[in-house]
Amino acid sequence: MNLFRLDNQEPLSYPDGQKFKTAVANAPIAKPLGSGTIDVVNDFKWTKTLKEGRVDVPFMRLREKYVNRSSFLSNLAYAANVFVDTTQIATKAIGNVGSNIPIVGDYIKKGSKGFGDALKNTTDFVDLTNPKTPKHLQSYYNLYGTKDSGFVYNIPYLEDDWKSTQSKWGAGMIEGLAESLFSFTKAIVEGFSMESAKSYEYPAVGPTVSTTIFLDNTKDISDGRLPSWQQNWQLIFLLVYQNLPNRLNRFLAQPSALYELRMSGLHYYPYCYIPELQVKCHGVRKQKVVTYQLDADIKEVKTLIPEVYELNLKFTSLIPESKNLFYESYIDRINVTLEKDQTTDEV
Repeated sequence: MNLFRLDNQEPLSYPDGQKFKTAVANAPIAKPLGSGTIDVVNDFKWTKTLKEGRVDVPFMRLREKYVNRSSFLSNLAYAANVFVDTTQIATKAIGNVGSNIPIVGDYIKKGSKGFGDALKNTTDFVDLTNPKTPKHLQSYYNLYGTKDSGFVYNIPYLEDDWKSTQSKWGAGMIEGLAESLFSFTKAIVEGFSMESAKSYEYPAVGPTVSTTIFLDNTKDISDGRLPSWQQNWQLIFLLVYQNLPNRLNRFLAQPSALYELRMSGLHYYPYCYIPELQVKCHGVRKQKVVTYQLDADIKEVKTLIPEVYELNLKFTSLIPESKNLFYESYIDRINVTLEKDQTTDEV
């Protein structure tokens, strides 16, 4: 069975049916066939160990997401959440302005209005909390705007790294009267120096996790599935395809995919991306015919297939690591609701 189909029908839409209203020059969008779960751990030839021997293999579960809201709009909303306890004006202003700012895959629906007009109306875009979001993750609620692509990947984790952390404390901020006294004293006292309380510097970037797997193309997988080289090629194609931008028209492009990464007892990245994806060929190379589904048709194309693919993946979190996220990795659950208007079922 094919892992995906490419949807080129008009109008182009997300897997949940929402339309790309500006898509006029786009490439097809990938949508899952079957459950959408691509279980590399158990269903692919990356090891000679039989399936029944892979029960305890550590793996990363990647829930793939399409970005459907601009970072500018997300930051406005998130800033409103920060200040909503102290002022309702910010909530009203940003709530309405948000409905007039173009988002990824959409367009400005209303004519330009004065800021005063924006203050007269409100929307429910700004939300502080969601009852479905765990308490320790509420601080991250509504930070990004995404839609599930429908694809979930179980990728073996075979690296040596367990966990590493870094902390940084910098120069304390000396302001006001303290700064004046410091400068005056330094001017009149030779060799003056003074200790100051250092400030904790919250990390600006998130952690990175990498993995490398080798996919064997030399033998067919029995039990009715695709030949190993066809199945491996579909996985490689899908990962590469989903991590390229999709030009929608002359001024808008759909960004590459984001991922929620969960590795039990080790990592939880609610939003991460792939900064590096590398596929290498090992052994003899041949031209083979592979198939994929475009709308309702099965297409054939010749491509290079080696004896073994080497797949190198790197994932970088868009959120710096915290106790909140590390603690979440020790909770046995599938999905977490971190976004407005997106329903997920927790297990």
